Amino acid sequence: MTARRLIVLLGLLLLVAPLAPRRSPAAEADAAGFVADFANKVLDLVRAQSASPRELEQRLRPLALDAFDVSRIARFVLGRYWRGMSDAEREQFMQAFEDYIVHVYAARFTGYRGERFAVTGSRPENTTAILVHSEVTRPGDAPPIKLDWQVDRLAGGYKIADVTIDGVSQAVTYREEFASVIERHGGRVSDLIAELRAKAGS
Repeated sequence: MTARRLIVLLGLLLLVAPLAPRRSPAAEADAAGFVADFANKVLDLVRAQSASPRELEQRLRPLALDAFDVSRIARFVLGRYWRGMSDAEREQFMQAFEDYIVHVYAARFTGYRGERFAVTGSRPENTTAILVHSEVTRPGDAPPIKLDWQVDRLAGGYKIADVTIDGVSQAVTYREEFASVIERHGGRVSDLIAELRAKAGS
């Protein structure tokens, strides 16, 4: 690269760089606080009651649906199949997916009692997302569970778009699992919806 071209390139970078929005430390702190508040509410809910898994689902549902960007996650986990669905099919999938997710996490949390949650750091992922690092410490000698939360800042506040548990993205896992089910049933999303409903008992 000639000296003239290098100078032109640097000049363009200097012109463009100030236009790129940046996450402030306050935004990162707010996202971390949002995650901590949600996780501790869930753990408090689990510790404070001796309800059945089904009752726990009912209490967990409003917390989860308020914190997660379910519509975005639903579109992601269905991938290319989302585009070919009618509005009615999308609504049916959204409902089945919500029921399934709440059911799965209620079952996971049922045995939790002495766990403690802590945010361990955060960093901007891009101009629209912040990654919040955390861990859940368990009683005894069990190793802590590492959780990374992808948090988006929307007009109405923060929403969780994905959770990575010990290095495994939950959104990517569901996308792969759901694609396998759909392909196994000849590309019919209706069969996936029926399977999710059966697993959630809805």
